[in-house]
Amino acid sequence: MERILVTGAASWIGGRCVQTLERDHEVIAVDEFTPRLEFEAPFHRFSLDSLDFAHFLIRAQPTTVLHLQTLDRSAELGSARANEGVVLGGQALFGAIARTPAVRHVVVKSDTAVYSTGPRHASVLDETTRITGRATRYERNLRDIERFVTEVSGELPGVDFTVLRLASIVGSAVGNPLSRYLTLPTVPVMLGFDPRLQFIHEDDAAAALIYACHSPAPGVFNVAGDGILYLSRVLRLGRRIPQPLPSPQLRRARRLLASIGGPRLGQHTANLLRYGRFTQNVRMRTDLGFEPARSTREAVARMYMP
Repeated sequence: MERILVTGAASWIGGRCVQTLERDHEVIAVDEFTPRLEFEAPFHRFSLDSLDFAHFLIRAQPTTVLHLQTLDRSAELGSARANEGVVLGGQALFGAIARTPAVRHVVVKSDTAVYSTGPRHASVLDETTRITGRATRYERNLRDIERFVTEVSGELPGVDFTVLRLASIVGSAVGNPLSRYLTLPTVPVMLGFDPRLQFIHEDDAAAALIYACHSPAPGVFNVAGDGILYLSRVLRLGRRIPQPLPSPQLRRARRLLASIGGPRLGQHTANLLRYGRFTQNVRMRTDLGFEPARSTREAVARMYMP
């Protein structure tokens, strides 16, 4: 039986993956937060950049590592601590993996935010697109994580490393800042901008990660639902009211929303809702062999379902 260690198990996506994987595998769940979802697998509270965790991983001898602790947790931890957790935690994890001979497969959740976004970016991005230009702190973290993967994979030729760059996850259960923002009754948007957006439904995001655990395919893959939607169309599908605002007023409106318990958007998400992003997902099918059940439009429609 495969022994799978899942980091970031306290998140919704982590809990969902653990619930599914534990049906057929021995699963070890790790995080520094209390899990959002219930599961039967043993849960261990660790910070990934601690020496205790490194010793724990080496003793556990997992055959597969599913690394989900690359999420943006700045709303919970603050920007500095969240970024340290992603980069230092990832660096420590891969260092421990290099000393764990049982590991044969590593799946890393990345994000299409790694490409960044802006007015001069290519209209269509694929896995061969050179990643350059200015980036937010979280986007730099993702680039660092993928760089660690490249470095470690060169030292461990017997281990398959799969990196999934997931499009923006939306859905009614995931509860991330983007889903919460787009489902507000009135949605503040940037005046004069109507970005192209691409999504993956929460169920497909979890399914892609689980699939990658079962079907080792080394490499980097964009994972997204087919098609694109303009932001204005997204809001029409949900019967939401857009409120166009100039940049200074938009920033104030978002700060006000966050101060009264509304979604707190990271800078990478705020940029996405201004400039948009579209990634090619051909290799997801041809090389990874994964097929999302829902298109971008269907993912958005399900997000708005009661």
